[in-house]
Formats: sequence, C-alpha cells, structure tokens
Amino acid sequence: MYRKSVQKVVSALVLKLGKRFLKRVILMIWIHLSAWLILLILTWFGLKTSQKKAKVCAMGARICYIIAIISGFWLFKYAWQRDAMLTIVKLLIAFGSIGFIEVAFAEKLHGRFSRKLFLLAVGSCCLVGVVGFILAQGRPFI
Repeated sequence: MYRKSVQKVVSALVLKLGKRFLKRVILMIWIHLSAWLILLILTWFGLKTSQKKAKVCAMGARICYIIAIISGFWLFKYAWQRDAMLTIVKLLIAFGSIGFIEVAFAEKLHGRFSRKLFLLAVGSCCLVGVVGFILAQGRPFI
C-alpha cells in the first residue's frame, strides 16, 4: 500500500517536472527562432538602406548574434541527441552566416557593397533557418 502511494507521488512529480522542462525547451526554441528572424530582418533592411541606418542595423544584428549563440548553446545538447551530423552542419552554417553578414555590413559601411554580398548574407541566414526547422522537426509550430 505504502509503495503504491510513493510510486504515484514519484510519477506525478516526474510528469510535472517533465512538463516544466518541456516548456523551457519550447521557450528557448522560440527565443532562438525570434533572434534569427530579427537578424534576417535587420540584415535585409540594413543592407538595403543608407550607411547611417546600416550602422544601427549592424549593432542590432550583433545583439541578435549573442542571443542566438547563447540559446543555440543551450539547445545544442537536445539537437545533438536528435541528429549529431545535422547539428554540426547547422553550427557551421550559422557561424558562416554570421561571418557573411559581418563582411556585408563592413563593405556597406565602407561603400564597396555588392549584390553578391547581399545574396550571400541573406541566403545563408535563410539556410540556417531551414536547417534549424529540419533539425527541430518543425517545432515550435507542430
């Protein structure tokens, strides 16, 4: 009798902690997704406008990098458990995307901007999003 009641309490506790933990993971996925979407918008807008506005967008993009890197670091272990190879690919594409965006903003601020850099920066940011959705299996939208 005592053993069954203890098992019920433990099961309820595990279930409750599991739900709370799942909510944290979903929240972190939303933060990560939001940071990358804002980064995409800032990159697009910053590379299409004047140099003065591009400087402000570059600073905003750097804040998004920090948020995305921190949330990505937190989500890394869960993505690694799901698909290790795709996680490494996304990591490499994400850091490459940050590099392309930084080079594009630097060239924009120095007046040597080209359409090729714009396509590389925005395209790589979109590619990170697509790989991220594949890795998360459509979450948080499913």
